[in-house]
Amino acid sequence: MRLTVCVAALFTASAWAQGEATEEIDQWQGSAELGYINTSGNTVSSTLNAKVTLDGDLEHWRHAFEASAYNNSDDDVRSAEQYNTFWQSNYKFNERQSIFARFEYDDDRFSGWEYQATVTAGYSQRINFSEKMTLDLDAGPGYRYSAYDKDFKDDDGNHAWQPELGNDVSEAMVRLAADYNWALSDTASFQQQLSTEAGEENVINRSITSLTMDLTTVLALKLSYDVKFTRDVLPSVNQYDRKTIISILYNF
Repeated sequence: MRLTVCVAALFTASAWAQGEATEEIDQWQGSAELGYINTSGNTVSSTLNAKVTLDGDLEHWRHAFEASAYNNSDDDVRSAEQYNTFWQSNYKFNERQSIFARFEYDDDRFSGWEYQATVTAGYSQRINFSEKMTLDLDAGPGYRYSAYDKDFKDDDGNHAWQPELGNDVSEAMVRLAADYNWALSDTASFQQQLSTEAGEENVINRSITSLTMDLTTVLALKLSYDVKFTRDVLPSVNQYDRKTIISILYNF
């Protein structure tokens, strides 16, 4: 119930912000990202990554939306399937200080969870080192709801979930995040994102390192390395989830 109220409040605030920013729609920008790798021979594997992002930096508001999907299969057996989306809105007091509200939904079919949903709010600080280098810092409390996947099976085909684990985990937590952006040149940029969401029941850390190089005015090549660490997992699940992704971006 608390999660539903928080989500409704977040999207109500975001919708109000959208109406306020109608005259400044030209400050919105987005990108569509697609990567696909297929190998054949002694080993047959395929990897598909798709992502859509939308960012708006308005007079009083800053918004960020992302939706992504990742799939991998080896010898026609699926080994990874993950869907993630988040929305974050910042109300700016000035160019450096703001408060934020964030909602994130993660569906990882190989994590042992049916889904995980988090709502956080707090304080943001932007540090401008130069016109080409910025650092955004977020800190604040939140709430995480995690539902076990009762049908999840280990490598031996046995159900990993046990009744004594309960049906779900609800907990308060704290989110700390950093987003570093550096425009290396007119055609290349570097980004490093770090975050931790620490609760009494579980801790989730994530690092995303990426390098983007423009090919044309609207197309770019992106290399990224994504590492996710979950402290408490089911016995058959690895704590570390790593992805190396090569993709093409279309900027709009």
